[in-house]
Amino acid sequence: MTVTAGQDVTITLKNSGAIEHEWVILRPGTSISSEAEFDQSQVFCEVPIVAAAESASGSFNLAADEYQIICSIEGVSPRECREH
Repeated sequence: MTVTAGQDVTITLKNSGAIEHEWVILRPGTSISSEAEFDQSQVFCEVPIVAAAESASGSFNLAADEYQIICSIEGVSPRECREH
C-alpha cells in the first residue's frame, strides 16, 4: 500500500471472516517477523478491532517513510488477515 506523505488517509476495513482483526501500523523503523516480537509500544496508529462481519475505520497522517502493517490479534496469521 502506498499513500502520499503528509496527507490525511482514512481506511475502512470490512471483516468478512469469522474472527476479529485489528489493523496496526508499526512505528517507523520497527520491523517484526513473528507475533512474539510484537509489543504495544511499537504501535504508531491503528484501526480498532473489527469484529467478524463488521466494518471499522481509522484515519492517519504519515511522514515519508516505510511502515510495517500487521494484525495484532494474538494467534491470527498474516494469511488470515489478508483473506478477510
